Amino acid sequence: MLVWDGIVTRNLADNVAESWMASQSNTYDREIDEAMHYRRWLDIKACMKLCNFYHEKDRKATDYDPTEKYRLVWDVMTHNMTQVIKKMGLDHTIDETTWPSASYSDMHNRVQGKKCTKGGQHVLLLDAQRRYIYGWTPRHNLWPVEKPFTASGPAEVKRLVEIVLPLVKGDAEDDDDKGLQILDDPPHIALDNHFSGDVTLNLLGELGFKGTMTCRRDRLPKSVAKKHFHHVNPLSTGRTLRRQFSCFFSR
Repeated sequence: MLVWDGIVTRNLADNVAESWMASQSNTYDREIDEAMHYRRWLDIKACMKLCNFYHEKDRKATDYDPTEKYRLVWDVMTHNMTQVIKKMGLDHTIDETTWPSASYSDMHNRVQGKKCTKGGQHVLLLDAQRRYIYGWTPRHNLWPVEKPFTASGPAEVKRLVEIVLPLVKGDAEDDDDKGLQILDDPPHIALDNHFSGDVTLNLLGELGFKGTMTCRRDRLPKSVAKKHFHHVNPLSTGRTLRRQFSCFFSR
């Protein structure tokens, strides 16, 4: 029985976003092409449904998931990655990815600072060098709010860290956990100011993670007196500096 499907690729380059073989400029792979004919792929897709609508949760249910129609695809792409690589890199980055859409689903909202005004967003945890996706979390308004992670950015960091933490060597494992511990140490994570704040720094530091981030002006460390920060007035060009760029490291 076919339980799930995915796109098979081979990668002989350092960066998965580049061509799978450095000696050619395209991504054509004859071995994969001959493994399954395109017609066979269409036959399988015509008979398989990733989300059975008979089992979809009602929007009012406590365990309702607005990504249930496509979550399996993302889970396979993300979590299967950690099953086939020997070791994860120690430098990661967290950022959102956006796609434009004008639908009224729970995954689509108004977005700011992007090329589109409405769409959906996922937040990804990536390998800073090879660009492998190690974790993902959807951005929507239906997540339960847990103090002190009341802002969306720090709450997203918490969810992604909880995905990566079991992959660190020496971390406690559940009996039914089939994941591989392929991280020698808690990694270093780079983030932008949307994810900044004392709660993010405390979370990373308490778990042994390292972090570098730009910090929002309203999320500067509360234990540091304001006189020690240098604020920038409007620039001579008439534009205002919206962010206070500072680097913080938690160890």
